Amino acid sequence: MQIEVQPAMQRDLIYIDHLQKKNAEDLAFYPKQVFEREILNSRILLASLNNEPAGYIYHGSLGHQVKIHQACIEYDLRGQLYGAEIVRYLINLSSAANSLSISLRCGSDIAANGFWKAMGFYCQGITD
Repeated sequence: MQIEVQPAMQRDLIYIDHLQKKNAEDLAFYPKQVFEREILNSRILLASLNNEPAGYIYHGSLGHQVKIHQACIEYDLRGQLYGAEIVRYLINLSSAANSLSISLRCGSDIAANGFWKAMGFYCQGITD
């Protein structure tokens, strides 16, 4: 099964907001209006598997440093490289835009830290 990654569309807003709420313990909260705006700015990438949404990544502008604001994959699809595919897509976009780095902030006590480490990210510091 191949995962497809593409910029999110307005029709994906309900899914993105739902997945964010479903994973609220591990994600920062963004109001639906933020997602509406960022979909228009092409800053949310949607991953689909068999034409069904599988997750998303919300990133900042493709400048010198790209920030990942939020990333989430459906729970039952985690650990199967689908998250890796959406991050690789963002890495390729960033590279094409001559970005120098990609960064994110992540809670130190969540399972996603292992994923980010496996993707080549490393901890630069911990803040309260």
